[in-house]
Amino acid sequence: MNLLENFIEQNPPLSHKYTPNDGPIVSVLMAVYKTQPKRLRMAIESILNQTFKNFELIIVNDYPDDTECESIIKSYNDTRIKYFKNDKNMGIAAARNKLLEIALDSPGKYILTVDHDDEQLPEKIEKLVAVLDANPDIGICGTWWYRVADDGTSVIKVPTYDAFIKMLFLLNLPTIPHSSLVRKDLLQKHNIRYDSKYDPMTDAYLILDIMKHAHACNVPQPLMRYHWYTQNTSNRERVRYEQLARQWLEYLKTNFPNEFQESATICEIFAQYDSEKSNLRKKYKKYKNCFNLAAIIIAILLCINILLLVR
Repeated sequence: MNLLENFIEQNPPLSHKYTPNDGPIVSVLMAVYKTQPKRLRMAIESILNQTFKNFELIIVNDYPDDTECESIIKSYNDTRIKYFKNDKNMGIAAARNKLLEIALDSPGKYILTVDHDDEQLPEKIEKLVAVLDANPDIGICGTWWYRVADDGTSVIKVPTYDAFIKMLFLLNLPTIPHSSLVRKDLLQKHNIRYDSKYDPMTDAYLILDIMKHAHACNVPQPLMRYHWYTQNTSNRERVRYEQLARQWLEYLKTNFPNEFQESATICEIFAQYDSEKSNLRKKYKKYKNCFNLAAIIIAILLCINILLLVR
């Protein structure tokens, strides 16, 4: 797939080629652990209200003592929900691997892993399915998203093309969300699973494994609301993220030697990214300027090609 093909086919028109008789095309996976009731309802209902109807919602409760969450899940009278409860807490990686194994036994084509406290906008699954259906060489497709916090809501815009996504991802910038649509056969063929030794960065490592074998893209439209609050897991695990920084760098250098040539400190990767003095921030601005220039050049070349074809 070249860049122009990706540029043209990245957001194809929606289609409704699937019928109820086709069964679940997408397996939506959700691990639940000590979820606030209102947020769990929001997450579940955002899936049930999708415009794309051919899905199954597989939920694993990783906190068996939480009877309130269980009662909420069982209150939905929808046959597309498949509910499982662990006998004991397994941890996020093991819980998601259990979800994957259940999904891999399903006849569907795609897998979408979502958080138990985030909101997927109604057209998200339909648009992601349209992209993967139209682009067989794309293995993972995400979207832009809304970051919802106490200080307001902002749109997080990330690169949309494969090369840009991978380059910035290697600098540990969030260029593709973990709640992206993935081809199931890709996970099966390469035996890609979550690894608990990378908690809480297990999502990032899984995405890296996928991108070693396939192209990635993002739909240039915010189709998810990521709710950022002090109690969520990402905030609580900040210290653990910093401890894993060197491990992340070594992994990148080993598995992506050609793409990742620079070394960096823990402070560059994590603690100082929000600082104006951060070297990583400077690197990001440099790459962003290069990407903008490249996009302009590509647009000009595309216009020239179109004009030549018209003539």
